[in-house]
Amino acid sequence: MVTRGALVERKIMKKLLGIVVLGFLLVIFNKVIFSQIIIFSVSKWVEREIFVSKIDINYSKREIVFNLIEIRNMDKFYYKNIFEADKIKIQYNFKSIFTNLFNANALPIYLDESSKVDLSLSE
Repeated sequence: MVTRGALVERKIMKKLLGIVVLGFLLVIFNKVIFSQIIIFSVSKWVEREIFVSKIDINYSKREIVFNLIEIRNMDKFYYKNIFEADKIKIQYNFKSIFTNLFNANALPIYLDESSKVDLSLSE
């Protein structure tokens, strides 16, 4: 017969194992998770659909690099994208991530001949 103490111990071990597995997954997939959070947040901020081919996060340089970024335009405009860029590099201040004001040290945008910004206006 299993005692009540053994059942409680099993529940605690299952919870502990779940926390360890979750922590392990966060350590392995943290850049993927943060990339998706960043894309979702920027999409909500600009109120448009965003496509990014790859996001590189470098924690030691405090840098986020968006590669081949497209911000979609609304359907009623001529151009498909309102903004396109080959690369956007953001050097951020880590402490500002946890505040209401995001502080970026540098924001260079690398454009090629095919990159464009559409400033169509609608009434």
